[in-house]
Amino acid sequence: MKRVPHQILDEQIRQSSGSIAILSDESLATLLASPPTDPLLIAKLRGEGFVRCWLYPRHCPTALTASLRAKENKLLNARFKEHVLPLRRVNAPTESTRKHEIPDMRFSTDAEQEAWRYMSRRIQDFLDCDGIFPLAIGNPAFAAVAVPFTLQPVEAETEKIRDRSGRILTEWSRLAAAMENDGHLDLGAKILVDFGATQPEPEGGSLLLPLILAGESRKGRVIGEYAPLDLLATGAIKYGRLAEIDGFKEKSALARRLGVRVFAAPTVPFLNSGLSLPESLRRVAAEMERHGLFEMDLRKAVNRFQELERELSEGMLPLKEAEHRLRRYEKVFLHATRASRDREEAMEQLALAKYLHVAVANHSGDPVRARRYTAEAERLGYEIADPLKYVKKVADQVVMHTDAGDLDQAEALGRKLLQYAHRPDLQADVSQRNRCRMIACGLLGGQPLLQKSLFAPRLARESLALLEQSLALANRCDDKGADVCRDSVQVVLWHAFHAPEKMGAAYRHSLRQLQVYPKNTHSVSLAYLNRIRFLGAYRLLLKRNAVQKGFQNWELPAETVAHSVWLLAAALKYRGALYAAADLPSKSQADFEHSWQLLERVSAPLLRLIAATVAAQAACSLGRFDRNAASEWLDRAERLLTRCWLFPQNGYIAPAEWKRAVQELRSQKRLPPHVQPQRFFPY
Repeated sequence: MKRVPHQILDEQIRQSSGSIAILSDESLATLLASPPTDPLLIAKLRGEGFVRCWLYPRHCPTALTASLRAKENKLLNARFKEHVLPLRRVNAPTESTRKHEIPDMRFSTDAEQEAWRYMSRRIQDFLDCDGIFPLAIGNPAFAAVAVPFTLQPVEAETEKIRDRSGRILTEWSRLAAAMENDGHLDLGAKILVDFGATQPEPEGGSLLLPLILAGESRKGRVIGEYAPLDLLATGAIKYGRLAEIDGFKEKSALARRLGVRVFAAPTVPFLNSGLSLPESLRRVAAEMERHGLFEMDLRKAVNRFQELERELSEGMLPLKEAEHRLRRYEKVFLHATRASRDREEAMEQLALAKYLHVAVANHSGDPVRARRYTAEAERLGYEIADPLKYVKKVADQVVMHTDAGDLDQAEALGRKLLQYAHRPDLQADVSQRNRCRMIACGLLGGQPLLQKSLFAPRLARESLALLEQSLALANRCDDKGADVCRDSVQVVLWHAFHAPEKMGAAYRHSLRQLQVYPKNTHSVSLAYLNRIRFLGAYRLLLKRNAVQKGFQNWELPAETVAHSVWLLAAALKYRGALYAAADLPSKSQADFEHSWQLLERVSAPLLRLIAATVAAQAACSLGRFDRNAASEWLDRAERLLTRCWLFPQNGYIAPAEWKRAVQELRSQKRLPPHVQPQRFFPY
């Protein structure tokens, strides 16, 4: 179907120049040959022309390449070939298109500058996207264009799909929400073109298959990771099965122009309509693997591994998905250790991967696998050349052993780390040495020794000495704000456990230290400090049966900082016990209920154990006011304690001790403070 400029360049495109991105190749070539009068619009059309030449490096329509070789595009063309076109060539299975950025160029005319800016943003979208899909133009379709998208979390089902401008695409959002209800598409997507506020919404469900493939690739299960421009997929999903699509001929032609390695659609040889979605995914994966799309070199694996670490630290990734991806990277690192050129880097990355695998196994509640990976990580740890990086990785292991209640192992690792940090031959400058020693001292003193000192008081003095030494070293480090804040709060925690009657002075001193630094530096430490303030008052209640005055007016930990759930839940648990001791049962019940609601549905084993202790403490505190309410709280505690198999059956964290306490409370024996397991529990 023929299109001429005055039919295409209407008011809709003038109002939303982003719509240029979804012009057919034929329409774009026509407009470039007979341009409009608006200089800004001309510049964007020229920029889009270069985008198409980049997308179709071997099969670009002659009408497009001819217009871009015109005299007015000479400088743009030269810089495009030198700085941009090579980025299309890195889109190979053994290379990563991510981390490549188009340089910012300066031109003598506004038109050239705008054309470069437009082109740069559009091509960067293709470099950074999670996938692309073919969009059919016209009804019936007369052409198809490639559209990039990124996956992203969304809060409302009705807003799952948006375009670049933020416009909600209602029909596509509805289809995507239906797939989420079936358990296949738990993320939304941002379509990286602007459909224009005044234009009709795009229709059809053929974007579902590419969205699902990108989501499965991110999870790392059936579909591995692939360069987005190596795969073009299109397919609707109806009743859990692959369905026919419109515009197959046009989309297939687009796949040839793009030069994709795999074109996945319902009528290609390896795929047909009517297949179930799981079978469709398996067939697509087999075809992608046959074409080498899942191959990965060391550089790409390192980039992906760093992305994985970031996503895990920010809580963006389910643990099962992380493990699938981590295993793939480990295989690449292990294979690369056999190549003499890359051996050192590969060995270091393999060691880092083993340490991360320990974290994933621990948080997944699998101590057997965690111990196996710990042994492998310790064996490979010496391969990490940077002392500070090594110290941080071992420190993570100490924290995880402590959280799992394995305090003896945590202490042994912590003491080894302390010796390592004080080695005279440590290959590090003065600043790094100070930081290594600060981490080692604070870690050993504030983690295993502090928690063991609850039932082994002989360790309390050593714990405090190490914490004070860590704080002194923090004050000597560069960029010390966050370190000083953290270590000063650790000293207050020691007082909460061992000298709760002196907590007030320790709290005020630490608060003054925190307030020296800006809010973004001390906000997390302040949340911990506010939790510890309630902990100190609670420990004083256990120690002397005394309720500290004014606790009702204290600030709770902020809900907006990292780890806020357990910090707030623990503070509410302590305050609930204080309210009960102050004969305010309704306020006590409200705090315990709030704390329980924060924790009852979490999956992390330690947080589930904390939730059980909230219920046990509620039963203990409220028993003298309402026996029925106390019995209900005991039911909750027992329900969670039966599943706390992760932890050892001895030491401070043993669920067996909490089970015994619950049984005694069930028999209507009120536990005196000195036999409560909470005395040996740090949370």
